[in-house]
Amino acid sequence: MTDNNQSHVTEQQALRRPSSHSWVEVDLAAIRHNVRTLKQFLGPERHLWAVVKANAYGHGAVEIASAALAAGADGLPVSCLNQAAELRGDAGIRAPLL
Repeated sequence: MTDNNQSHVTEQQALRRPSSHSWVEVDLAAIRHNVRTLKQFLGPERHLWAVVKANAYGHGAVEIASAALAAGADGLPVSCLNQAAELRGDAGIRAPLL
């Protein structure tokens, strides 16, 4: 600990702090590949819905929804009316929403 009134942060406290130096890279080609693969596995008699609630868990609902639908997803679950409105209005998505 120093004498210049700086607070001392333990390692345990630092680990609990959210990091502002983190990021996520979303590979839309991988999402399309995964949706196509799952659709093949499920067969034509089953439906695949790509969950995009909470802004696709923070990864961008419009981008994820568009990629999943382009690859054959049948619908998109959301968690509230505002999320559905974003997909319908702003993005023009017409797929079924739940």
